[in-house]
Amino acid sequence: MMAGGELDGLKRPKVSIIIPVYNDEAHITDAIESALAQTLSDVEVVVVNDGSTDGTAAILERYKDRIVIVTQDNEGAGSSRNAGIRASCGKYLCFLDSDDRFALDKAEVQAGYLDKTPSVGLVYGVSSAIDSRDGRTIKTFRVEDSTSDRSTGPFPPFYHTSAFLVRREWLEKVGGFDGTMRWSMDTDLRFKLWAAGCRFMPHRDVVAFYTVRTGSLSGNPAEQWAMHLKALRRHFEAMGDAVPQRVKNEHLATTWLRIACGHLVHSDTAMAQDAIKTALGHEPTLFERYESWALVIYYLDPTFPLPDSSWFPKFGEMWQRIASFVNRDEIGPERRLCHNERRKKGALAYAISRRAFFRRRGLAARWWLLRTLVLLGGRCPRDAHLRHVFQTVIGPWLTSLVVLALPILRKVKRQ
Repeated sequence: MMAGGELDGLKRPKVSIIIPVYNDEAHITDAIESALAQTLSDVEVVVVNDGSTDGTAAILERYKDRIVIVTQDNEGAGSSRNAGIRASCGKYLCFLDSDDRFALDKAEVQAGYLDKTPSVGLVYGVSSAIDSRDGRTIKTFRVEDSTSDRSTGPFPPFYHTSAFLVRREWLEKVGGFDGTMRWSMDTDLRFKLWAAGCRFMPHRDVVAFYTVRTGSLSGNPAEQWAMHLKALRRHFEAMGDAVPQRVKNEHLATTWLRIACGHLVHSDTAMAQDAIKTALGHEPTLFERYESWALVIYYLDPTFPLPDSSWFPKFGEMWQRIASFVNRDEIGPERRLCHNERRKKGALAYAISRRAFFRRRGLAARWWLLRTLVLLGGRCPRDAHLRHVFQTVIGPWLTSLVVLALPILRKVKRQ
């Protein structure tokens, strides 16, 4: 890895855009064009061909006078990005997946923030999820407002890979990406930067568009989340006592649940059972959280979050499938006593209610919310959000008006 500055009398570019690609001839052109079309002229584009066997190499050859091309054997995205870092010269670096696009002013906007705030090591902006079938925006992800570092909490804020810009010296400090990880290398890098003391700064500009495809879970999600587990454990070790044991248990339980769901996708029930038992060992009341059920539903429906899926979970069938693992004798009587069947069923009902809401099925959402309240004696699961409940009952627009009106009403009341 090289530092920015002067090289052989030539001024280094301010921003290097690194694009790893493997067998993606259908999308790589759009990615390159969005990088070359940046409004900031002081940009270099580095494309790493990670052993592609399709027509990718021929497409890159057409751009050879405008981009830096690196060719290597297939070693994965992390290794490709590290190769791109070594071949690049920019003061700031960002990464673009081959099927994603940058906003045209991404480099200019984010480089401007880093220029103005030398104490900040990384900036990240808003990203939008795009439906691969018709280019329609599915969801735009918001960001937090304040500058953050490890003193604000044990975990860094989330951002999508294409939505950040980082100073080269911080990448050098943490050693770049873990090239041995086929998945979760982005999470691992984010954790390493946070633990090392890098300050993150969000902003509200839309800077990236990433593609969501139907059937995106067709790979091996269990193996993918096992890599996330590796990154998580490494982060806990680096942060030490800054992460409370309760928080560690919650994150480990959720990750083991994701691993279990990955095994369920491939009908490997024995491995799923072992993973769920491990998850429950970290958090015995895991299935009293609606978000745990939401994960199960997500993994049984690979079209999520595309809004036109017609599939809905069958309450009884899903309950039996998971409860057969949750209530097994091997868990131990002292741990089974921590489980309340009505709370678990109520959490599942609420997860289905939220799914119906996002599928724009208001009546179904309200019916499942009512069932939740009946099962839980008039309450919602402990991890439910009040705003979600209001959205389900009165709709998102009225909820937004209520949220806007509340501060005004409080101010009037004080006066």
